[in-house]
Amino acid sequence: MAVRKRFYTKRDQAASSFPGFPTYVEKTSRTGRRIFLFLVVLLLLAGAVLGGLYYLGMSGGQKLSFLPSKPTPTLIPETPTPSPSPTPVLARKDLSVAVLNGSGTAGAAGTMADYLKGLGYTVSKTGNASRFDYTKTTVEVRAGKQQFLSLLKDDLAKHGLQDIDATISAQLSTDAVVIVSK
Repeated sequence: MAVRKRFYTKRDQAASSFPGFPTYVEKTSRTGRRIFLFLVVLLLLAGAVLGGLYYLGMSGGQKLSFLPSKPTPTLIPETPTPSPSPTPVLARKDLSVAVLNGSGTAGAAGTMADYLKGLGYTVSKTGNASRFDYTKTTVEVRAGKQQFLSLLKDDLAKHGLQDIDATISAQLSTDAVVIVSK
C-alpha cells in the first residue's frame, strides 16, 4: 500500500460552512506521480534503444542504407606534364664518311678509317686530299645530315684529335668528309 503524504491548508473562513471554525482542505503530494511518469518515459526510451539495436543486429550487421558503403572517389583532372621530346638516337652506320689524308703521312687516312669503322660508321672512301698542308683536322657534313656533326666531332676528340674545324656543306658527294691533318 502506497503511503500518501497529505497536506492540509487553511481556507478562508468566509467560505466555511461552520462559522468560527477554520476549514482545512486535504492536498496530496505530486512527487509520486512525477516519479511514475519519469519511469514510464525512461522505460519507453530504453525500449526504443534496445529495439533499434535488435533490429540492426537482425539485419546481418549490414550498414544502414542511407550511409554510403564505400567512399566515392573524387576525380581530379590531371594536367598533362610536358615530356621532353626524345632526342633521336643517331646510328653511326647511317652516315657515309670519306676519309682523306691531308697530312702527307703515309697511312693516316687508313688508320682513321679503321677507327671510324670500329665505331660503326660506314666508310665509303679513303684517299689523299688535294693538298698535304692541313694543320687542323677538318670535318665537313652534308646539310641533310648536320645532326651527325657533333657526334662525329666527339668521336674524333676521343681518338685524340682536339683541334677540329667543322663545317656544314651543301655540295658533298658523301654524307661527311674527314680530312686528317698533321
